[in-house]
Amino acid sequence: MLQPSKDWCWYYDKTQDCLAIELSDEMVFMTPYRAKQLNPDAQDRQGFSLEDMQFYIEVTEKLQVHAGEFSAAQLTQIALNATAVQKFYKPQMPKSWYFNRQSYAGVHAGLALLENIDGQGLVLQVEADQHASLCMLISASMLLDGQKSLKQFEVIKVMHNYLYPYLPDAPLARYA
Repeated sequence: MLQPSKDWCWYYDKTQDCLAIELSDEMVFMTPYRAKQLNPDAQDRQGFSLEDMQFYIEVTEKLQVHAGEFSAAQLTQIALNATAVQKFYKPQMPKSWYFNRQSYAGVHAGLALLENIDGQGLVLQVEADQHASLCMLISASMLLDGQKSLKQFEVIKVMHNYLYPYLPDAPLARYA
């Protein structure tokens, strides 16, 4: 897993039309986030701040609780995308209507499941306020309704009572 560095730099790659982070002279990480999803600050070149480093480390530490669930490369990819979302993503209104309300709601070590009639998706809670959570999809994709879907690393805000804690050691029937 990559350790964060003060030498990392955020910038908007106009050629690829996405937010990117320069990790070294030879290595650039492209996020899936486009200009229309991001606040105006994403257009400015800026260093990876102390707050960015702290958030990146918090995400990786939370995910390491789920030992064996993610490779080092996956941890890095999840943490970089989550940091980009936390820093640059435009505010959203909750879109809980796509999902089933949970009688036992919550988040475990940053992860939760969102469920609907078409299945479920594993999400990372990026931010939380008093009533809702901004979540990033970790699963490859998730069907929302008959026509819309979320792709991996896309973001959706939902009310807290729609999140089911992800407990990998729990009986598999719950997650099937």
